[in-house]
Amino acid sequence: MPSSLLAPGHKGLENSTSRSPAPIKVGPACGPVSTLSPTIPSATLSPQPREIQPSCGSAEVRPQNSASDKKVEDFRVHIVTWNVGSAVPPDGITSLLELNSADGNADMYIIGLQEMNSMINKRLKDVLFTDQWTELYMDTLSPRGYVLVTSERMQGVLLLVFSRYSHLPFLREIHTESTRTGLGGYWGNKGGVSARMTVFGHSVCFLNCHLPAHMQNLGQRVEDFESILQQQQFQCGGGMGVLDHDLVFWFGDLNFRIEDYDTHVVKSAIESNRLSMLWEKDQLNMAKQSEPTLRGFEEGPLIFPPTYKFDVGTHTYDTSAKKRKPAWTDRILWRLRATCSPGPTHLPTVRRGLTSWLSHGLRVTQHTYRSHMGYTISDHKPVSATFTLQFPFKVDIPLVTLSVDKEWSKVSDASVSFQVVSSFARNSWDWIGLYKVGFRHAKDYVAYVWARLEESDHLAEEHQVIFAEEDLPKGCGEYILGYFSNSMNTIVGLTEPFQVMVVAVQLPSCSPLVSRSGSSSSSSEDDSTLGLLPSQSRSPSPASSKQHRPSRSRSPALPTLQGLSLRPRPRSREAIPRSPSPCASASRKERLISPDSPMSGQTRSRTPGTPGTPGIEVSTPEALIAAIIGDHIPLQGSLYGAKPVGEPRDKSPSGALCGPTF
Repeated sequence: MPSSLLAPGHKGLENSTSRSPAPIKVGPACGPVSTLSPTIPSATLSPQPREIQPSCGSAEVRPQNSASDKKVEDFRVHIVTWNVGSAVPPDGITSLLELNSADGNADMYIIGLQEMNSMINKRLKDVLFTDQWTELYMDTLSPRGYVLVTSERMQGVLLLVFSRYSHLPFLREIHTESTRTGLGGYWGNKGGVSARMTVFGHSVCFLNCHLPAHMQNLGQRVEDFESILQQQQFQCGGGMGVLDHDLVFWFGDLNFRIEDYDTHVVKSAIESNRLSMLWEKDQLNMAKQSEPTLRGFEEGPLIFPPTYKFDVGTHTYDTSAKKRKPAWTDRILWRLRATCSPGPTHLPTVRRGLTSWLSHGLRVTQHTYRSHMGYTISDHKPVSATFTLQFPFKVDIPLVTLSVDKEWSKVSDASVSFQVVSSFARNSWDWIGLYKVGFRHAKDYVAYVWARLEESDHLAEEHQVIFAEEDLPKGCGEYILGYFSNSMNTIVGLTEPFQVMVVAVQLPSCSPLVSRSGSSSSSSEDDSTLGLLPSQSRSPSPASSKQHRPSRSRSPALPTLQGLSLRPRPRSREAIPRSPSPCASASRKERLISPDSPMSGQTRSRTPGTPGTPGIEVSTPEALIAAIIGDHIPLQGSLYGAKPVGEPRDKSPSGALCGPTF
C-alpha cells in the first residue's frame, strides 16, 4: 500500500493530508448503485464497493487529481466543521478553505463551528456586533467574490453559508432552523442549526450538530439527532423536514467514539498507521448498521488520524489526568433522497411525471475528506470535505433581469431597467441596491433605490428606476446592481460588474452610528459604557461609511434584538449625536415609509436612507435573555432581512422602522 495514502504518524500530524482512493464506477441513477463509502470499511484503506438500494441519485469518492475530474465542472461545495473550544480565531484560514487549490475554488463554502465562546458578556457583544469568527470568514472570502448568503447561531453553534455572488439569484427559498437539546432541550450548548435552500432548483439542506459527549452516551447521541430531525420543519412548499430534501449534508462535532480498545492501543494504531483496525470500532460506523435514522448517510473513508483530543497548542493527544481516548468526533456526511419521486419543491409538471430528465438523478462526488492538523488553537482539529454536485437540470433563469450601461460616467447614466418573469410577485418594499465589487452580504450596499410598484407596472414589460445624484458613490470603482425581493428575503437579480466614474455631491456629514457595511463606529471591544437607544436604522447611510473603519462591523444577523441600537453613552446632553438615518435634519421626526404610501412623496429624504422593514415588538430584557440562552424570536428568514412572520401591522410613517435589517 502506498505510504502516501496512509495516515501519518503521531509526530508528523501537522503535515497530514488525506486523499480518497481510486474512483469506483457508479451505475445509472434509480438502479443499482455502487459507492466507495462502506459503512464499516474492511481491513484495508481501499475497501471494495458494495451494492446499495436504488436511489434517485448516486455518490462516489474520487481522487482529487484524477483525469476525470477535469470534465466535472459543475457545482463545487467545500464544507468545514471545527470545534473551536472557545478560542479566538487564528490569523489565517486560507489553507482550511483550500483557496489556493490547483483544482479551483468552490462555488459555495459551508462553515460549521461548535463551542464558540458563549459567555454572557461575549454572547451579548456577538449579538450586537458581528462575531469575530464570522468577521474572519467574510474578510477572507469577500475579496474573492463570495457573499454571506445566510447564517444561524445557537449559543456556541454557528452555521455560515457563503456563495459566489453570481449564484445568488439561483439560491432561493432560504430558511434556517435551530434545535436545542442541552438540559432536556432548554439549553443551546448542544443541538443543531441548519440552513436550507433551493440551489438551481434542487433542495439542499446543511445541518451542523453538536451532540452529547462521552463514550457511554451513544444512545443519547442518536436520540438527540432524531429529535433534531423531528423538530426542524421548514415553512416552504407546504412544510419540509430535513430528510425531505434532495440532498442533505450532516456535519459537526458528532462526538462518536472508538469502543473496546484502550487508549494506548488506539494511540499505537495511529502511530503505526493501522487506522483500519479502528474503523470497525467506530460508534458511528456501527450505528449506521442498526439505527434506521442513520441509514442512507454516506461518508468517505477515514484515512486521517482522529481529530480529538489534543493538548491545546500542540499536536499531542491528551496528556492530562483524564487522558481521553482519541476519536473521530468531527465528521462530514451526506445523504441523497431515497426515492425517485420528485420532492415538494419541484414544479407541478415534474411532480405529475410529465418530464423525464429527473431520472438521470443528482450525482454527488466527494473529492477530498481530510483533517487540518496544523491548527492548534483548540483540542479538536478542523475537518473539511469538497464535493461536486452534478444536477440533472438547472433552474438558471433569474426572476428579475437587470439592464445597465457598461459605465456610469455622468449622473444621467445612473439608471437601471429591469424585467420580471410572470411568476414573480413584486412587493412594494423591494429595492435595487448598488454594491461595490467585493461586498460582504446582501445589506452591504452603497446606495439603493425603491423598485416602486405602480398600477401601470402590471402592463409594462420593462421598468426603470433612477438613482439620485446624492445617492451615488463618490469616486470611481467597479460596482454591481442587485434586485432584493423583500418577500423572498434574497437577491433575485444581478448585473455584471460595471464602472462608476461619477463625482457625486458630498452631503453634510452626519454623526455615524454604523458604517456602510453594517459597521458600527462604536463597535470596538473596549470598556466604554454602552447605552440602548430607540430603534434606528440597522442598515447605514452610505455617507457615513467614508469617515473611518471600525474594528468590528455591525452584525448582519440580529434576530433577537431587532428593536435596539447601540452607541456610547454621551457625557452630556449636548454630546448626544444625531441619527444618520434617514435624514440628518429630521431624524427624530421622520420615519421611512413604503414607496407606495400616499405620503411617501412628502417625506422623501434627500440623503440615502435605508429601505423600510417592519420592526419586531419585543422588550429589551426579553431580547437579552433570548440572546444569552440561544433562543430566538420567531422570524421568517435569517440573514436576508429578518422580519416577523405575517404581514406588518403598520407601514405608516409612525409605524415603519428603518431597515433593511438582518
